[in-house]
Amino acid sequence: MKTFLAATTLGVAMLAGCASPNPNLIRTFTRAPLPAGSVVSFPQPATVSQAEIGQSMVSTARKAVIPAIGLEKEVNHTGTNNGLTFNVTLPAEVYPLHGADANGTFYKSQDPLELVVLKDGAKAKITGGVYVPADKTKPAEFYWLAGDTGLPMNQVDPEIQYSAQKFGIVGGICG
Repeated sequence: MKTFLAATTLGVAMLAGCASPNPNLIRTFTRAPLPAGSVVSFPQPATVSQAEIGQSMVSTARKAVIPAIGLEKEVNHTGTNNGLTFNVTLPAEVYPLHGADANGTFYKSQDPLELVVLKDGAKAKITGGVYVPADKTKPAEFYWLAGDTGLPMNQVDPEIQYSAQKFGIVGGICG
């Protein structure tokens, strides 16, 4: 009985150790709030305009600009997670602000990224992008949101070169 109990305790301890996240890869994450923006009217108030039947005479929209980064060139990131080697291509595009933690800022790709497992070619669509450390002496990181926890998993990638940008959001109604 003592042998069985000791073996069971050891097995559970090993399993818990394997299931524990690596603190060097997982970061905390707080989504960025959308800015209030400003209201824009088309045409401008007190302007005379014409419209055909079926066309909108006036439109009102909310316009907001949020911080973003732009990748200067496409980056092919190869990494390893849970013993699997994978590849993800980060397109050269504008990455709008997605969130932040105490050590840096997350900028998300506008479209899902495709992760390819190199061993068998399995593919998955993931949410991810670029993490920019607050300490500018540190290189940028590739990140993706883990499907089971929703927490970002980060891997350093010195190939990521970016510049500061702005990203506009417009949403509204027609009348």
